[in-house]
Amino acid sequence: PPQLPGPSVAAAALAAAASTACGSTGVALPIQSSSSTNFFEPAASFLGSRPGKVFKTDYLGLGYYTDSTQTLIPELRPKLPERWRDAHLREERLKVDPKAGAGVSLEHTEFGFAIESVEAVPGQHLQQGEVIVALEGRILAGLSAPQMQASFQKRRIDGARLQVASLAEVKSLATRDPAVIECWDARHQRPYYFHKKTAKVAWT
Repeated sequence: PPQLPGPSVAAAALAAAASTACGSTGVALPIQSSSSTNFFEPAASFLGSRPGKVFKTDYLGLGYYTDSTQTLIPELRPKLPERWRDAHLREERLKVDPKAGAGVSLEHTEFGFAIESVEAVPGQHLQQGEVIVALEGRILAGLSAPQMQASFQKRRIDGARLQVASLAEVKSLATRDPAVIECWDARHQRPYYFHKKTAKVAWT
């Protein structure tokens, strides 16, 4: 079977194509970047896997790009407290500015770090009323204030993955019995509740 070209051959081909296109049209195409950003790390060849990254040739050249398909949520969810592990979770990237820091005010809760306020710089995709339940997969829920602070500081780097939930939703779910599930009564068109351990049923 035909062999696919390696990364170095692909990079050379792209460079040649860019040179040709620029000479014939006068429009410069993207060239290989030599500097790293929080979403791109240049590399002349594959240097092994990078958490949250994918190795490919894209608009900044050959290297490691942030892979939005990589998330820690499926691995994290079973480890969360049973009462609220089904809460809606999303993943955000922490921004850390060399001068301004993370620019976010946090408050210790039993569920994790609650967001109190967010500064304009560096501008986190977080808002008041949300809670960081984990950072890079390290669950914050259930930790004491000193433990939570230490865990957060240890992983407080630019690009770190934050697992975030609604504080109101988590609080609401935490008050419910995980053995009770809500079902739908199609005959009477109304919800009812079933207790998985006792098999008792109750209608609202």
